[in-house]
Amino acid sequence: MLVTIAAGYFFYLIRRRSGGIWLPMLVHGLWDFSLVSAGVVPGKSYPLVIVAILTMIGLVVLLLVRRHHIEPVDRPAAV
Repeated sequence: MLVTIAAGYFFYLIRRRSGGIWLPMLVHGLWDFSLVSAGVVPGKSYPLVIVAILTMIGLVVLLLVRRHHIEPVDRPAAV
């Protein structure tokens, strides 16, 4: 559940940063493909899936640290 929450937040940050929907869609598709590919052959491990998951977690941590550069800041209305 925590990985799913982190992935969703990561996709949100990609959306905010890119300003479009195509990049988050592509990253989401690659993420899903890596997860589905892990269960294709029972009993066989795929090290790149672990790399993909660890990379996603690392990027989430990096984006959480730098999120104030990405997320909008609420500013008071000019009077």
